[in-house]
Amino acid sequence: MRRWMIIISILLFVACGGGTSGETDDDGMVNDDQADQTDQTDQTDQTDQTDQADQADQSDDLLPDLSEVEDSDADTVTGLQVLEGPTIVLNDDPKVPLAAKGTLKTNIPTLLRLTIASTEGMRVAEVPGLTADHVFPVLGLFPGLPNTVTVEMKEEAGSYIAAGEPVVIDVPALPGDFPPLTLLSAKPEAMEPGWTLLNISRSDGTAETDDLYGCLIAAVDGAGRVGWYFRDTANDCYDFGPISDGWLMIQFLGRLIVTDPLGAISVAWHPEKRTPLYDFSVPVAVDVFHHAVTEMPSGNFLALDTERRTLAGWPSSETDPSKPPQDAVVTGDEAVEFTRAGAVVNRWKLFDLLDPYRIGYTSIRMFKQWSHANAVYYDESDDTVVISSRNQSVVVKIGYADGLIKWMLGPHDNWGEPWAPYLLEPLGEPFAWNYYQHAAKRLDDGRWLMFDNGAYRAFPYEAMYPAADNWSRAVIFAIDPFAMTVSQVWEWGSDAGEKIYSPYLSDADLLPQTGNVLITFGGITTDAAGVPTDDLLNCAVSARIIEVTRGDGPSEKVFDLLIDDPAADLNGWRVYRSARWNSLYPTPEE
Repeated sequence: MRRWMIIISILLFVACGGGTSGETDDDGMVNDDQADQTDQTDQTDQTDQTDQADQADQSDDLLPDLSEVEDSDADTVTGLQVLEGPTIVLNDDPKVPLAAKGTLKTNIPTLLRLTIASTEGMRVAEVPGLTADHVFPVLGLFPGLPNTVTVEMKEEAGSYIAAGEPVVIDVPALPGDFPPLTLLSAKPEAMEPGWTLLNISRSDGTAETDDLYGCLIAAVDGAGRVGWYFRDTANDCYDFGPISDGWLMIQFLGRLIVTDPLGAISVAWHPEKRTPLYDFSVPVAVDVFHHAVTEMPSGNFLALDTERRTLAGWPSSETDPSKPPQDAVVTGDEAVEFTRAGAVVNRWKLFDLLDPYRIGYTSIRMFKQWSHANAVYYDESDDTVVISSRNQSVVVKIGYADGLIKWMLGPHDNWGEPWAPYLLEPLGEPFAWNYYQHAAKRLDDGRWLMFDNGAYRAFPYEAMYPAADNWSRAVIFAIDPFAMTVSQVWEWGSDAGEKIYSPYLSDADLLPQTGNVLITFGGITTDAAGVPTDDLLNCAVSARIIEVTRGDGPSEKVFDLLIDDPAADLNGWRVYRSARWNSLYPTPEE
């Protein structure tokens, strides 16, 4: 609209032959020719004619090409206007200090695009949602620097134009106790685009976590820089991920929450015997939510719960078969399906499905956790539930409706009847079994990806594989459920990658655009001398997030992020899971 006012003013100026002495044009500039006419009243007629011709030439130069105005400012011509804003202020929720809140009102529904610039670089993001009254998060800020935020707007079928002047905000630095992140290498041209989200917890010198530090989920860009984080000091968290009717779902042992990117918690669930943290929290008949929660196509949730049973004559040693068995109170796992209203509609108990007297290394030592499940997954392709049991080194597929075992993927050691017929038989070379695995999931092509921790590579009462020589890997298996066979399709780790040993935690995700695999070596454990160890009760912990290609030739490492504190002695930092998000502003389809 302002450009049209300029054009009309210029046309009036030309039609009237100029203005009075000392007046300014629309750009605030004094017209020198008119000032000269006032000062030199004795000019001849010829000089007057020359000056008028000069004014006409200058006026012609000032006239814009109207076709260019219509092409470049199509949105302005249609009447798109800013009514209020933009305003941008830092977020006031202490859980998410590296974010800001923005507002903008336009006269018609618009879409927004944000550009954030600092001395560290520039980030651009589109904000989903067509509306005239915008209340939006500003994500991807650069910590500890002035950030210039430019807001652009457009009609749904139009092009972006500026919505007011850029806004400069001083963004706080990361806190002093933020885990140290070191980018070891990156090849941006080969990486999956987007942000890496990872949940980081403080180790207390054992496999347990420092609950005083709490839950930290951070978003890191391809250069290893933090652009957003969520920190809740009320206990550590485990699983997290996008949810269909929210932004981010986070699982704690004592609660499950849905939060927006500014830290506002909209929905929560809690074990019915625990005191809820929020008045609106929904009780669920479970003891805990542990390790994994996934959303089903129905909108219900699948979670892992524990149960305790007294088992008569249970093994009393993982290393000495001659030690007499004893009665013991043992912890097992169950998968639980519950509705958003908190009603439990299904349970699948591992005590009733697997052999409760088959033990693995750490089944006794780690607090008598017989099964220690760490992943649960609903497979829509054949209406089954899949559970990963770490301490049994088995991934078991169970019929959703009938509750019967369909197959079992893992080493055959110490399985007797009636479980032996369900064990998948290995085919082809190379092939290696999964030991103490994490994060098993079905891919779109029907294959199965998991993180194979490789811990011990044996079962009681065989000799453990030495931790100093051991390794972990990401691996893809192809399973034929009719022939009851399994073959190894791809792996990265040890000879087929890099020798890194992470005996607990960890994750592997297939990335949709590139086909790369994002691997989380989340619990790299070493002793005081820096030698890999299986002693999870006395260890230093660090983590690496590595992205590798997956094609016809050897896989290539294209991203490598280290989370470590060499000065931490026997403690450090661990990562349970990581994920790659294309944007911090995901659309509902993502």
